[in-house]
Amino acid sequence: MAGFLIPEWYKVSAPSVDDLLIASIIWGFSLAAGRVNPYIVMIWAEWTVCTAIGVISWLFLKGILLASFWVFFSLLCLWVIQIQCICGIIINRIALLMIDRRRATKIKWIVAVILGLVNISVFCIWIPARLQISETYIHVNEIWDRIEKGIFLIVDAALNFYFIYLVRTRLIANGLQKYTPLFRFNIFMVAVSMGLDVILIGSMSIGNGTIYIQFHPLVYILKLHIEMNIAELIVKVVQASSDNKYYADGTELQHSKRARGFFQDEGSGVRTGANGQPLDPFSGYRNNVEASSDGCKKQTTATGITKIVQTKVTSRRRDEYGDEDNGSESSTRNLKDAASRALPAPTVTSSLIYSASATAMFWQSSLSLGLALIAANPFCGATPTASHPPSLPTLAPVRHANTSVLSIEYYDSAPHNSKAPVAILVHGFPYSIDTYIDVVPKLVDQGYRVIVPSLRGYGTTTFLSPTTPRSAEQAALGKDIIDLMDALNIKKAIFAGYDWGTVVVNVAAALWPDRCSGMVAANSYLIQNRETAWAIAPPDALALRWYFYVFLTPQGYSSLASDTKGWANTIWNKNSIGWNFTQAQLDAASLAFLNPDYVAIATNFYQNRLLYAPGDPQYADLANQLDKQPLITVPSVTLDPIQAVVFPPTNGSATAKFFSGPRVHHEIPDCGENIPLQRPQVFADAVLEVAKLASHK
Repeated sequence: MAGFLIPEWYKVSAPSVDDLLIASIIWGFSLAAGRVNPYIVMIWAEWTVCTAIGVISWLFLKGILLASFWVFFSLLCLWVIQIQCICGIIINRIALLMIDRRRATKIKWIVAVILGLVNISVFCIWIPARLQISETYIHVNEIWDRIEKGIFLIVDAALNFYFIYLVRTRLIANGLQKYTPLFRFNIFMVAVSMGLDVILIGSMSIGNGTIYIQFHPLVYILKLHIEMNIAELIVKVVQASSDNKYYADGTELQHSKRARGFFQDEGSGVRTGANGQPLDPFSGYRNNVEASSDGCKKQTTATGITKIVQTKVTSRRRDEYGDEDNGSESSTRNLKDAASRALPAPTVTSSLIYSASATAMFWQSSLSLGLALIAANPFCGATPTASHPPSLPTLAPVRHANTSVLSIEYYDSAPHNSKAPVAILVHGFPYSIDTYIDVVPKLVDQGYRVIVPSLRGYGTTTFLSPTTPRSAEQAALGKDIIDLMDALNIKKAIFAGYDWGTVVVNVAAALWPDRCSGMVAANSYLIQNRETAWAIAPPDALALRWYFYVFLTPQGYSSLASDTKGWANTIWNKNSIGWNFTQAQLDAASLAFLNPDYVAIATNFYQNRLLYAPGDPQYADLANQLDKQPLITVPSVTLDPIQAVVFPPTNGSATAKFFSGPRVHHEIPDCGENIPLQRPQVFADAVLEVAKLASHK
């Protein structure tokens, strides 16, 4: 039956979910009306920018956001807000204990100027360095970036220690012993906060130097969490009952009420000893002490944590009275009200806002922690395969150089030494630049500048344009090395590689002999004539190259995408007989497979060689030259590992026809296809040997 005056045709219009959400939001903001102050704004600004920095840097590292001025500029703008807000929150806490508001304002301006000057300098140095304008900017940024983080550490520590000093001298020293837990807790939190800054500085040496950007959300949200904990503790201490457990035995507290804008006594108390007699002073001396905060009688709302005390202190010698050593009569007036009004922490300002802030802190801490963990892996896109952090050393720091096609990740042992001879070492599949972790120091000790690039699709080497074909054809891989040399202004270098790396150095040495002073190649010569791609091969040979053909299929592509580390584990086991690699080595290498283009590049390499995928048209001329299988004219050292499987070892005679320059061939016992990782000394010696061949040419 319809209600009063409601016709029978009346239809109920139920509110939609959107209607309810909008109404709830408006209702929530209505409850918080008038509760917003600078402190709350700084808290939410800190929370917001931490989230924004984490998301932007994650999208950048994932390859969704391409490197550009606006990406770097946006990160720095958010970073400025992040730094200024956290320091503003700390200063706000300090201001609670400062009676002279002008001094608090002075501190705010001093800190703002210091941070502002540092912020400006970072804009002038960090952005050009990230845009790779010149090597000078990159080198200066490596130094200044750490210095400015150290400056922030000092400012943070100075502000926190000043707060500790004020708690000690303004509260505890004046009889408020219940603030001792706050004093101790803040000392501990200062140590934690400084430790976070040290970790942040240390993270600059992880990976390619940009990983530390991802640690900012974690570090600064933890700093914000520390501030929230301190604010909550202040409120709890202020609101706590001033019972005798915070004071010496025999202390009696008499409270007062506030009336007409000033404080009035309701009573007094006299401290006595255990025998019930009033305590006598030293030598009959009596001292009347009155401590007050200036201005508190002139306004109804205090401007800080204040204490209005009228105390009669009587003392006696311990040798005259055995039961007590001092006494006091105190009246603490309205401390809770003053603190509650002066402290703009969420708990005091509004339980509603504090609850929202606390919830936000929980979710933001979780989000930032997740983003920071993702940041430990430079890319998170192609595979869901989890990996344990590698326990092995890695080639770091890595740099980036832009060519017309790629942003190439590379390790450079001596980026500022333009006079040292250069050796470029190229890895294979499925491996990473860390393959050469034990080779690099051996060559550096001999005076070489060693450069180890990540091939396209590996590590953080990325395509500059999303429309560029993800081609791994031999011409493209070889040209990438020459383009990298051009970007680094390197005229000539020794090329050395294995597996895919052999293809790369073969192509670069054959087509650009004027850029190659010597070549080291496992399996000798792997430049392919496409006309022979479908040539009949013995069953045993085809069986050894089984994964070449698996990657021609959609199932092979999907399988690699779903488990890159599992595929690496299988290929390492099958292609190097008897190699007992460790889980840590596999974990370290697998980080390079998180590149979003890894699967496409890995499968395209085999699809192109077997004519199941076309090449990139921009390399067509080079590809045609390679079909002629050009000779290697530069001095060469070739290596055949005895325990390699895909390309069984030979004495080098079958490939001798492809070398017109000086050549030495070695068969390497007890070694599979990855010579640099399994026999690093042998590979380093081969580089030194080819250098001698070149010197006698």
